[in-house]
Amino acid sequence: MIYLKRILKYIGIFIVGIVVLIALMSLSPKESVRVRIAFAGHPALAVKCNPKLEKGYRDPHYLIPYKQAYLSDDGSW
Repeated sequence: MIYLKRILKYIGIFIVGIVVLIALMSLSPKESVRVRIAFAGHPALAVKCNPKLEKGYRDPHYLIPYKQAYLSDDGSW
């Protein structure tokens, strides 16, 4: 019983650590793009992609180059 409580405690600490890591990664605009891709179900692509800053529009924003694009949850690019 003691071992089970200890194991559950470590699992809880691990999960909280992952949540804190994701929250810290999403502070930067470039990293928040990667977090969004990972939550959309493409974690390997999130690690490989390199979002570029696009300044041609009214507001600057990050985009993913076409060769690294993926289908989002709603089926759009």
